[in-house]
Amino acid sequence: AGAEYSRAAYGYPASDSASRKAQQAAGQNAIVAFDSALVRNKSDRGAQDSLFAVVDKYVATFPETDIAKKALIQKGRRASESQRWDVMAATFRTYAEKYPNDAYTPTAQKLIGDALYKQGQYAEAQTQWESAQQIASSSGKRALADTIARLRTGAAGAFADTLVKQGQYRRAAEEVYVAFADKNPQNPKAPDALRDAIETYMIVVDSAKAKNLSDDDVKQARGRAIELTNRLVAQYPSYKYRLQYQNLNARLLAESGRRDEAVTALRSVIAATPKGKDQADAMVRLGVTLDSLGQKKEAAAAYEQFSAAYPSDARAADAQHNAALTYVEAGDSASAARAYATFAARYPRDPRAGAAREQRIVLLRAVGDTATASVELTRLCANPTSEAARSECAAQRAARLEGAARAAFQSGVATFNTYRAEKLVIATRAQLTAAGVKRASARKQALLRQLTAQFESAIKTGSPEYLAASTYYVGLAQHEYGDFLKNVQLPEGLTDQERQSAQAGAERQAMTSYEAARSTWQALVSKADQDETLKKNAGAARWVELARNAAKGNVEANPPAPGGAGDQ
Repeated sequence: AGAEYSRAAYGYPASDSASRKAQQAAGQNAIVAFDSALVRNKSDRGAQDSLFAVVDKYVATFPETDIAKKALIQKGRRASESQRWDVMAATFRTYAEKYPNDAYTPTAQKLIGDALYKQGQYAEAQTQWESAQQIASSSGKRALADTIARLRTGAAGAFADTLVKQGQYRRAAEEVYVAFADKNPQNPKAPDALRDAIETYMIVVDSAKAKNLSDDDVKQARGRAIELTNRLVAQYPSYKYRLQYQNLNARLLAESGRRDEAVTALRSVIAATPKGKDQADAMVRLGVTLDSLGQKKEAAAAYEQFSAAYPSDARAADAQHNAALTYVEAGDSASAARAYATFAARYPRDPRAGAAREQRIVLLRAVGDTATASVELTRLCANPTSEAARSECAAQRAARLEGAARAAFQSGVATFNTYRAEKLVIATRAQLTAAGVKRASARKQALLRQLTAQFESAIKTGSPEYLAASTYYVGLAQHEYGDFLKNVQLPEGLTDQERQSAQAGAERQAMTSYEAARSTWQALVSKADQDETLKKNAGAARWVELARNAAKGNVEANPPAPGGAGDQ
């Protein structure tokens, strides 16, 4: 039937309009007949070719009819069903060329790309889809344009996955991802495409042994990844993963032996990275990279900068210690001494802290800074870590103990004399309030705090005589504050009752200070009874006896200086 309809349509010349109309109907019937035959057996190649041929004849003979357009569309669909992708592409290309302004043309353009993709012509398909997308957008077919955009993205991913599974990493990176970024630099997905290209090359770099890849393959992949990370960072500075790939760039440069470039890259990473783990990691890598380049002084500075910025990081102590060692390697003894000091101060519980203090002293003496070395020895003596240090510290401690105690005690006594001269004077009735008394007592209280701190400094030296003498004076200062309150000078014009009431209040407050003084003296007596050092020290014993008498009410207000020296 299809053959006969076809012969009727195209085998005889049309003599008039009626004949031409009959031929057109016969051509349409031929299409229907062959299509019906194909539906009965879709794999029948002969039926397919027959249908395709009569459609082509109809379109060529009656191109401006709606049936011609529908026939081409049907031919394309049947070609798709039978996976005749070349026929499908040619059919829809014919449609687009013959009917460029038709409403279906954007869809036809899209279907050409589909057919090319099915044939494995990925690049050609992407080009065709791009054209179809532009046509759809300019035609106002926004939904179709969006569909094509999603299709292109999905196809890109699928094609790249296929290439990767086949081990064609370079093609996946370049033909899919880099190609997309090249053609669509303003597209929001462009940086993601570059990122995917980099990650594809990193499969080669990180899995070379597992995938049995050659060293040359790895070298080329690493080099290309460096180029692409540079491009990603420079071209898309606001990209959310920029810092991650800036870090990767520095790592790849170092692995490639391009350490000078790696140093520059790491400095940029550190400057651009917010404070946190990523910045800390980059700072450590900078120090190690500089060290490997033999730039010892710069490496030491980098280690120090990391340790100072992240003192609580688990690597910080090692970094600071490495800084000191590396300064020594660089021949910079002064900086090494300073670095050891920082290490010991920042990480006093580290097992290396004592040795660091000792090494600092050696370095200070080596550069001629004996004064600072002496100060550092004093600090070391607080917790000497070696027998040599303990011996040296014992000698120094004995010499300095008395001097420090004496200086602190004498400062306290000088302040005490100024303190004792202060009197509590309430000049007017208006000042006879809690706030007024507080203001009038402020200087006395400040001096009390000052002298107490000075005597406590003497006590802390551990010198038996000055411990006892200073403790006695602290009690004496508390007793003096009681006298200060008790002997208040009240304003004129008070009634007898007001004066008696104010005086009684002052005496009650004074009792608190007297009691504090007795407690201080008694504490010294009790300590002396239990502490053999105090008990056997002649200088301390004199002050303990003064404290014992004072606790019983016999207060010596002008005791002699320790050792009998000085005019009190």
